[in-house]
Amino acid sequence: MNKSTLLLLICLSLITALPKSRKLNQNTKRKLDESPIDISGTWEPLRIKFEYVTDADVETKEFLDKIFSISGTFLSKYLLIRRSSDKIQLPQDAPTQFQEFFEMGNELLSVEYDADLVFFVTTMDDSNDSTLAFCAPIIFDDKTQRPIFGAIGWNMAYSEVSTLTNAGFESQLATAVHEIIHGLGFVEDLFNKFYDSVTGEVYPDGGMVQEDDVVKIITPRVVAFARKHFGCEDITGVPMEQEGGDGTAGSHWERTLFYNEMMTGNDMVSDFVLTDFTFQLLQDTGYYRLAEYSPDILTWGEGQGCSFYDQMCESEFPEFCSDEGSTGCAITHNGIGVCSSDDLSNSCKYYQIDPNLDCRNANSIGYADNGATFQDFGYQSMCVIGGFAATNGTPQDFSCYEYSCDGKFTIKVNGQSIDCSSGGVKTLEGMSGSITCPENFEQFCKNKDECPNQCNKRGFCMKGLCTCYGNYYGQGCELENCTKIRKGTECVDSCPSGYYLNDNINYCIGCPGNCASCSSYNACTECKDGYELRGGFCDYLEESSDSSHIKILILVLIALMY
Repeated sequence: MNKSTLLLLICLSLITALPKSRKLNQNTKRKLDESPIDISGTWEPLRIKFEYVTDADVETKEFLDKIFSISGTFLSKYLLIRRSSDKIQLPQDAPTQFQEFFEMGNELLSVEYDADLVFFVTTMDDSNDSTLAFCAPIIFDDKTQRPIFGAIGWNMAYSEVSTLTNAGFESQLATAVHEIIHGLGFVEDLFNKFYDSVTGEVYPDGGMVQEDDVVKIITPRVVAFARKHFGCEDITGVPMEQEGGDGTAGSHWERTLFYNEMMTGNDMVSDFVLTDFTFQLLQDTGYYRLAEYSPDILTWGEGQGCSFYDQMCESEFPEFCSDEGSTGCAITHNGIGVCSSDDLSNSCKYYQIDPNLDCRNANSIGYADNGATFQDFGYQSMCVIGGFAATNGTPQDFSCYEYSCDGKFTIKVNGQSIDCSSGGVKTLEGMSGSITCPENFEQFCKNKDECPNQCNKRGFCMKGLCTCYGNYYGQGCELENCTKIRKGTECVDSCPSGYYLNDNINYCIGCPGNCASCSSYNACTECKDGYELRGGFCDYLEESSDSSHIKILILVLIALMY
């Protein structure tokens, strides 16, 4: 193992940011257990506010204002809640409930907030604390049991604001969204308190089981989506992280099954994805429903069957590698990495992207001979096996080159285009070297989720679409001062037919998620194929195996009759 590889492995072992405990106190648990669930309210877009309770310098305040404003805008665009009241207010015992996070003054008890969820934000600057950020739900709505007040902590020692690139800012923003999702209720102590939002009943078997010290989510939408994603009908529960200690174990998706899903337990170099695993869990809480949305797609394990789900790296799958210290393309093709395990991967090894060889980061340092080997870094670049160099030059074994999925799959090298739609090994006239076209380019293009310039530090990217804060708009939030209404990437005079104004964020939002037609953002009248209409929303809920077997038996009997 060479010196640079060893240094990378050491750095990767140090980047884990362990959050503080998100355990609920016994009084909160008892209150949730004893309170009846009221589902009489109408579904409305979520409104989030952030209140600072510690002093922060101007640069820190501007940075946090931006990332929390973007995060709040994004979540308000897609999440609906049952609103019990137009305003919320802290209970009298709030200072006691928040005492683990900060000392709350009694003056806050009289404040009424025009919001559905308020986070109190504390900041610190301590490089001796390995915590990058944490968030916890603290106080819950008496009727719906949804979190309405929470605490966020942010350690500025890990946020070098003045030097953040677009990709670096995107990573910090992903941390903010990740933590806020915990504050929405993505915590182990709440899993068995989740309920069906249509009936108001807690799930008959609870929301989780524990098998051999592994927490498994057994809620209907999560299990149904897991079966669909992995291509395995035998799945009865979806495992959460079992490593990482208190605050990580049990409250994050398992790294070896979910790789770069945003709600896994620690930061990763390069791309994250916010997928239907997390969106379906949020719906399974009973607290949330979805407006029209297009989630990122998890490439990891997609369609690999029950053996991947059960055995992971114990069988041979391209997601994993075995030659520790070797170099290769990450399975997502986002960068060039070293084969190694991490603190959460159960000793399974995969190509962990070198921060200097993150293909999608325009500011990556790359190789010493970037120019001579025509390396190209940016949001439109990917990792390929092989490379090119000028005649008589030495190509790299793995390279970052620009790609295009428009009609055909094209790799671009120094102004020349290579058609990789049919796969195979490709060469270029006048250059030494070759590349091997990716075998899974169709899957790669289908799952493509990059936004122009990572939304230019002005928005959150999901499935190639920027949700911009303030009055920004455009493909990459590059346009300013939309004084009208925003729809997708445009600034429009009014919301078109089938879209409805969310005036809290000045965005048009569509019908409920997976809905074919509707009368409002909270009232679907017909679902897309493969979904069923329940309570005005569309659910992908599988038939039970018993029901499927009965149908098969009936079909066999009918065939025998004829």
